[in-house]
Parts: sequence; C-alpha cells; structure tokens
Amino acid sequence: MALITCVSLCVVIAQQSLSLAITFIEPAANILDVVLIMAEKLLVGALVFSVTLINTVCCALHMIGIA
Repeated sequence: MALITCVSLCVVIAQQSLSLAITFIEPAANILDVVLIMAEKLLVGALVFSVTLINTVCCALHMIGIA
C-alpha cells in the first residue's frame, strides 16, 4: 500500500512538472514559430526582389540591343 501511494505521488508530481514545463515551452515554441514565419517572409521577399531586379536589367539590356 505504501508503494502504491509512493508511485501515485510520483505520478502526480510528474504530471505537475510536465504541465509546468509545457506552460513554459509553449510560449517559446510560439515565439520561435513567429520568428520562423518572419524569416520565411524576409527570404521570399529577397527572392522576389532579386528576380524583379534581374528581370528589369534583362529588359533594359534587351531594349538597348545588348541582349
């Protein structure tokens, strides 16, 4: 009976510890998710800018007869 009580208390403590850990990890995961989304938007924006710049230069070279 003492063993069952000890195991039960250990399970309750483990549940509380896990709940506390999740409480702290979840906001960090949400912040990391936002950071990753912002990095993705930044990289996609840089890619679009690069493609637009290359297209503009190619059109300009084509108009003056170089390309």
